[in-house]
Amino acid sequence: MYKIAFTAASLLVLHTAMAQQGVPPKKVTVFKNGTALIVNEGTVPVNGKLATLPDPGAVLLGTYWIGAPKGNTVKRVDVKTDTLKVQGAIGTIPQMLMANTGKKVTLSYMAGERGDRSITGTILSVSPAANLVQLKKDDNKVTALQTSSIYQVDMDNSPLAFAKDSIARMVVVELENSVRETALKELYMRDGLNWTPSYLLKITDDKTAYLEMKATLTNPGKRMTDVETELVVGSPVLYFGAQRDPMSFDFMQMGVDVATAKFHMSQLSNNIVMTEARGAVDEAAAPDDFSRDGEKQGDFYIYKLGKISLPKQATATFPIFTGTIACKEKYSCTIPDNVGTYQSGGDESTEGGGFADVYHAYEIKNTLNKPFTTAPIMLMDQQGNFLAQNQLKYTPVGADNAIQISKAIDITLQNKEEETGRVDNFKKVGKAVYGKVTVTGTVTINNFQQKEVTVNVKKCVNGTVDPLSDGGNVVKRKTQQGDKNPYSEMNWQLALKAGEKKVVRYIYQVLVN
Repeated sequence: MYKIAFTAASLLVLHTAMAQQGVPPKKVTVFKNGTALIVNEGTVPVNGKLATLPDPGAVLLGTYWIGAPKGNTVKRVDVKTDTLKVQGAIGTIPQMLMANTGKKVTLSYMAGERGDRSITGTILSVSPAANLVQLKKDDNKVTALQTSSIYQVDMDNSPLAFAKDSIARMVVVELENSVRETALKELYMRDGLNWTPSYLLKITDDKTAYLEMKATLTNPGKRMTDVETELVVGSPVLYFGAQRDPMSFDFMQMGVDVATAKFHMSQLSNNIVMTEARGAVDEAAAPDDFSRDGEKQGDFYIYKLGKISLPKQATATFPIFTGTIACKEKYSCTIPDNVGTYQSGGDESTEGGGFADVYHAYEIKNTLNKPFTTAPIMLMDQQGNFLAQNQLKYTPVGADNAIQISKAIDITLQNKEEETGRVDNFKKVGKAVYGKVTVTGTVTINNFQQKEVTVNVKKCVNGTVDPLSDGGNVVKRKTQQGDKNPYSEMNWQLALKAGEKKVVRYIYQVLVN
């Protein structure tokens, strides 16, 4: 005899309907903007002319397409909510009785003051909602018991699961002809699946650096098993953004505005299930010649991860490439315009300017055969000390980029300006009369470091730069709309030895009202 005593157990739902298996993912192309192109291919059973697939979820507007082999084309696709039979593991006495309806059993139950009793008969029906089971005994009499009073069931054999109804969203594909099975291909865009790049830059010497890139892939959707996966540098145009396709609207969800329903990107899981980090800081563990396969396709650059597996609501990190690139230190300072100081026009002794910050950065050159995509980047020096975490902006092959790491506290720069001349009623434009003010400025820079540095200094002014200004500067002029003064930039490349001080002078004229 097979016996079961009631113990609390959780219900495990196992989908047995072939409809819910669908066609497996064959290829996933993931974009940095949080969208992905999903390609599913496979063979599914057909009931007459109807093939049933699981709901693909958050499909983007106008991107869902499905096809069948030539000669048996798709006539119609319905997306709806329906009832399916699913198998549930037996975890309660009522479930045990429901799974054995029509079979002969012996039930042991508590009969109150009369003590424990047992009864044998064939199960006619079970109603969990009414807390009743009906038995037909050998004398053909029918007895009803409360299922809550039953503590043991004795019988010959028993299934390990029972069938129950389950509500599910599904895609029903109507074919041209009746067949037993058919090959199908699903193609659609969805959001949520996302990849995030990041970089590590380790300074090797004063001319080169070691660069490593990794990709973090987040999968909030269904499980990926041996799926060809690509990561794309570049973002496609999505005119309708994250707006869902009408096929994604679930009318059974109360409070959903199907006219504006959208799937919002978010961090759906922090569960790190797989890490392939290779000790990036240690160059011996990360050879310079490592690189995943990649290729340029039009405006995109695609990294091919190959076939990967990733559970639902999981995150994985993959190394993409390492390499040695050109790198050098860079110091720079931009001095803002002080012309507003002279717009009052009544103070002959007005002075402007002050101290400005000099910033330390590393200028890199993309000497590899692949672009650098916009991403976080961490910088470390030759000894493995942390320098900074910043943003590396998109850098095409052969282009330069600068990554700022900190303020250069041992290099000081002071800018002073003073009015050295004025001509009233210099120019009339319409009804407005302008005077001309001559401004003389100085830039004083001190290098307190114990090494030679070159500082790029840019001074911005709204005015006309005098050619008598110190040489070595490049002046760019462009007129702002509605402004009587041109916008000018003066640039100096100032090489300073350890402990050296330099002063440069400039002159410009500005029209004041």
